[in-house]
Amino acid sequence: MPPKHTSRPGVNPSVDFTNHVIKTLAMEILGYQDVRILNAEVDFHNSTVALQRISGCYDYSCRAIWIPNDASNATINMEVWQDNLLEMALWSETGTIKVNGFLGYTARYGWFVSQTLVAEMWEQHQIIADHWKSLHSQTVIRKLLIPLSELQGLVTIKSEKPWGKETRYYCERAECIQGMYIPPVCQGTDSTTPTAECPTLVAGYPDTSFDMLIGQIVSLRLPVVVAWIGPQLESYISTRSQTHRHTLFLSWSPHALTSSGLFNRVSFPTCVEGVSIDANSGCDFRTLPVSKVTWLPLAHGAPDLDEMISAMSFSDFEMQVILRKFYHSSGNMEAFACDWLKSNTDIWNGWLPNQLNPRKKIYLGGLFPDHIPAFSGIGIGAKLAVEAVNTDSSILTTHELELVVDGSDGSDAVASYLRLQKDNTKPLTGVIGPMHSEDCKIIAPIAALFRTVVISYGVESPALSNRDFYPNFVCMLPSAAENAYALARLFETYSWKRYAAISDSEVSSLEVMTTTEGILGEQGITLVASQSFTDPLLLNPALFFDDIKNQRAHLVVGLFSDVAARVLLCEAYKQDVTGYEGYQWFLPALYPDHWWDTDFYNSDRQESPESVPCTTQEMARAVAGYMSLSQLHVARGEECIVSGETAAQWEEKYQAVVDQEGKQASDFAAYAYDAVWAFALAYESLLQKSPGALGMSRHYRDISSFMSHLSKTRFLGMTGEVTFAGSDRQGPVLISQHLPQRSTVSMPVGLYIPFVANSSEWTGTLQLNTSDIVWLNDGKIPDDGGIDEGDCAVESFRVFLGVDCQSATAILNAFLIIVVFIILVVCVVLVKKAYNRKVKKAGQKVKDLGITALGQSTLLSLNKWEVAQDNVILNRKLGEGAFGTVYGGEAMLDGNHWVGVAVKTLKVESTIEEKLDFLSEAEMMKRFDHKNIVKLLGVCTRREPLYTIMDFMLHGDLKTFLLARRHLVSQGQVDDSSMSPERLTSMVLDVATGVSYLAANKYVHRSVQGTSEEM
Repeated sequence: MPPKHTSRPGVNPSVDFTNHVIKTLAMEILGYQDVRILNAEVDFHNSTVALQRISGCYDYSCRAIWIPNDASNATINMEVWQDNLLEMALWSETGTIKVNGFLGYTARYGWFVSQTLVAEMWEQHQIIADHWKSLHSQTVIRKLLIPLSELQGLVTIKSEKPWGKETRYYCERAECIQGMYIPPVCQGTDSTTPTAECPTLVAGYPDTSFDMLIGQIVSLRLPVVVAWIGPQLESYISTRSQTHRHTLFLSWSPHALTSSGLFNRVSFPTCVEGVSIDANSGCDFRTLPVSKVTWLPLAHGAPDLDEMISAMSFSDFEMQVILRKFYHSSGNMEAFACDWLKSNTDIWNGWLPNQLNPRKKIYLGGLFPDHIPAFSGIGIGAKLAVEAVNTDSSILTTHELELVVDGSDGSDAVASYLRLQKDNTKPLTGVIGPMHSEDCKIIAPIAALFRTVVISYGVESPALSNRDFYPNFVCMLPSAAENAYALARLFETYSWKRYAAISDSEVSSLEVMTTTEGILGEQGITLVASQSFTDPLLLNPALFFDDIKNQRAHLVVGLFSDVAARVLLCEAYKQDVTGYEGYQWFLPALYPDHWWDTDFYNSDRQESPESVPCTTQEMARAVAGYMSLSQLHVARGEECIVSGETAAQWEEKYQAVVDQEGKQASDFAAYAYDAVWAFALAYESLLQKSPGALGMSRHYRDISSFMSHLSKTRFLGMTGEVTFAGSDRQGPVLISQHLPQRSTVSMPVGLYIPFVANSSEWTGTLQLNTSDIVWLNDGKIPDDGGIDEGDCAVESFRVFLGVDCQSATAILNAFLIIVVFIILVVCVVLVKKAYNRKVKKAGQKVKDLGITALGQSTLLSLNKWEVAQDNVILNRKLGEGAFGTVYGGEAMLDGNHWVGVAVKTLKVESTIEEKLDFLSEAEMMKRFDHKNIVKLLGVCTRREPLYTIMDFMLHGDLKTFLLARRHLVSQGQVDDSSMSPERLTSMVLDVATGVSYLAANKYVHRSVQGTSEEM
């Protein structure tokens, strides 16, 4: 009776059985979802390939897994043949895999022959057909012949896609001829086909057994042809067996075919233990232990499954019985494994963990700036949330949150995140943090690659609201756009239409200021003066206030650090630009308490004392009355929050933990607390719809679904009502006024409550306590510096003419227009004459240089940069550039002093295109003014060769500089020539700052490399 079972071609039956057993128990007993079986049709006995697939590493020198092990890679391999115990030990040390012990049975390759042939040969000829020596017997050989025509159709790879004229074989090694190994004794006259007198050994794939197999044939001089027929092996052998045709084939045990009882193993010489086995020794295949190997994060993320895999085992006899039953059964392996589980509950019950289905771990990475004392208590807020979620019986009942931190002080959030992501023992599902926008812009895209959610408690950059760039990012702090709307409502209340802005040049600050300008502009509020700066320590604040005063800007919006604030507000005191003179400042709310205390910040108590030229008393007058906008923590008193406790109880508990750990309380701890709760509630909602989502093998669709659930999450947290609109948190904005002279320095004076009117517009209402606001200019509300339309601007002229203000203004305007017109005509005539002279000179220069395509306008614009060639001395050759030779030399630029310069020359025989490029480069470089960009000092274009004069970089290009000092790395020297990590980091920062400056000015550097960077 032919077997009726259905085996999948190219699949190891024993592995297929154990895989289906594990899958069924994991899903139906342990409650896991989306457990899939991945198949490898070739090399499934190659331990190196198996370990590569699980670990994600190329070899055992790998020490970390950087590509997330997703659904494309296996996380469990139930049958890894340990042909090299040392290799397995080395792989275990990579920190990417876990060896869960032996599976119980052993594995072994071998030659097999039909049992009926063995019986027939013994009964009729007293030949032991299941011994290798019988393969020299013509009687046995005649029984094992397979026609060449039949083999040729088996050894070729069948594919639905045409491969042209080329025929592909299962064996394409050098030893194979047309898909077969033909020993010399069996080769025909043309050496490409076997003779009719050699039996054929049929095999599947030329895998790890290839060398041993060929070694047996060569060493024992066996007249055997080997044909590899791929996944057809089992069906081909079974078909021949059913038709009573004898077959010699290569397979292994345990296997359904070799365990069927229809075939005998062919005996070969026994290998000598303790002696190195040469591939050509001719001895039998070794018996190999079989190990269970899993991806290391699986052990930590699914401990119950890991424990079950470790306990699972079968003896050699048990597996042979199982595979024999499968061979003679009907149906596929999935159904067979299910039936086996139903009838063998006593066996697999012993594999289950003692505590069935424990809560699965969900790891949340924590990025907290503990190096800043004022923010050192943020992480405690997140820890309290994790404890509250884990003890709440109504949420994540099958999971347990664990907050993971890397143990550093948090000064480098990006490095901390990468260390956490590297730890395979605790695979991150989400990240709470970081604090700063620039860190978020780096971490969020990386986290998206790892299918990890990032929920920040401290950033407010509007740029992070872009879901296209940051699809996995959400911020608990409402966007800076809400502050801008609140500011617009405040301006509207007092009819303010004009303001000035000062900010640092940090990208996040510029983004916030740009957003604020846009929102205020939509409300008809005009920015009349705007300034930015790079380094507060190099700041010349007097320049800022000249512009503010000239523009009569009485309202100043600032966005900069407290260090810069002390410098600027000190100058404001000296320039009489304070609340006492009718000015109103709007500053960030994140400054530390008593940030204006210059007596403290200038003292030796600081690691880096400042030198602000104002006393604390003077600074207190300068900052008096300034306003700040911040997100309001509205859950207070006896209001019950999401954890079931009151806000007052939480604050009391939080303060107790902060005091116990010697840290400082921070308002951001409440946002970190709510961030954990937002994650937990969204995860709970997701699990209700998709129980297996965000498991060990997560998909992009899981993250997308999680973000969708997160955007719908609503709860009352420590920061008030938590709701989201896309990536943005909605929340009220508190307006506070600060008076250092009062016992209560900060006083709330207003509350802006936003709401979404539609999907594209944010609106809201402002509740203002005008009675609490203190106007320091004798109680007068500051104006915006604009002219009151009720006053006549030409009162004296009106009185002189004896007409009304409108007529006087019209007459004056007409008179001024006539005067201006006359002046313009005169100026145009004079300018035209001067321009003609310049054009004539430029035309002559174009003619002299032999170029016309560049145009005279560019040459005219370079005139003011012109330096006489007599004032340039070339001392030495520095190198060759794209246009010509680069020299070091000296130039007299101001008419009095010689300075060292670098001079780039243009070859005299240059083509017109080269001259165009050379002058265009000079035209572009004159626009740049940045400390990290080589500065153009002048040009020489009167006669050839043309020069461009630039700053001289003493140390040359960065590549040469670093190569010249690489020998100092191992000497441990600490001097100006040493290459410390700090100095290298500073170099990288300088390059990045220069490139950022170019990008801000709409330029792209197309060759950022070591030879392009100068020292």
